Amino acid sequence: SSGINAEYGGQFIPGFEDQMIGLNKGDKKEISVKFPEDYHAENLKGKESVFKISINEIFAQEIPEFNDEFAKSLGINEVSNVKEFKDYVTHVFSLEAEQKSKIKFQREVFDKIIKKVEINLPVQVIAKEIDKEFLRMQEDLKRQKTSMSQYMKLTGQNEKTIRSSLREAAIVKLKDAI
Repeated sequence: SSGINAEYGGQFIPGFEDQMIGLNKGDKKEISVKFPEDYHAENLKGKESVFKISINEIFAQEIPEFNDEFAKSLGINEVSNVKEFKDYVTHVFSLEAEQKSKIKFQREVFDKIIKKVEINLPVQVIAKEIDKEFLRMQEDLKRQKTSMSQYMKLTGQNEKTIRSSLREAAIVKLKDAI
């Protein structure tokens, strides 16, 4: 790829950015890295790779001064100075924490209900949900540029074992929906 803007402190493979330190505009370099074992793309986990890079531009980010003018420039209706901004942020975080607490409580209640209530789900309904989960898994793999057959080879599983592993999640999801 070319023309990619890379920000130091971004989300690169460990060791990539460290090898860029000290480079200047116009410099070219080959950067060798090893993908982590927990990398999201199965086909790259633990693999060595070399990237040929060219430094076209170097930009520095400037952090603006945190003052009334900056607070006002944020375009928040109730904010025209630093104090109002701090009050606004405190209020937003408070509402967010309250909402998270409610959601956590509801989740805990639902989990307890699901564990105690016996729901006889028809086999066909469970099978349909497993099909949906299997398709989602295929789509996720496709986004990671991996096919289901590659995944099966890497994990030593077949379609039957994958579907079997998706069964419990499908049942929980169906019970949640009820």
